[in-house]
Amino acid sequence: MTENRRRIERRNLDVHVNIVDMQTDNQVGALVNIHQEGMMVVGPTRLEVDRVYQLQLQPTGEASSVGDIQLGVDCVWSTGDDSSCWAGCRIIDCSPEALQQIEALNKEFAAAS
Repeated sequence: MTENRRRIERRNLDVHVNIVDMQTDNQVGALVNIHQEGMMVVGPTRLEVDRVYQLQLQPTGEASSVGDIQLGVDCVWSTGDDSSCWAGCRIIDCSPEALQQIEALNKEFAAAS
């Protein structure tokens, strides 16, 4: 099962980033970590495995200077219960600007390893 293994290390963010499903306009959770190929989400909404989502990442507080980031993702795993769901997503659609924003989030707001 190596096809879902990460090739790039992810570091948790020290800032809050809301995640909104652009098709339903519902908040699905918050960003735990991200890199140019994938991300982890935690929140009250369970994302469905093997489903494609159009998400908008909305950094808050000091990270709001990065701006909102729009991504197309495929949920590759999901777990949790009614109060807290975790999901791992592979980024499948991302503009060059969004890649720069992801890099800025990690450079400025990722926790030290």
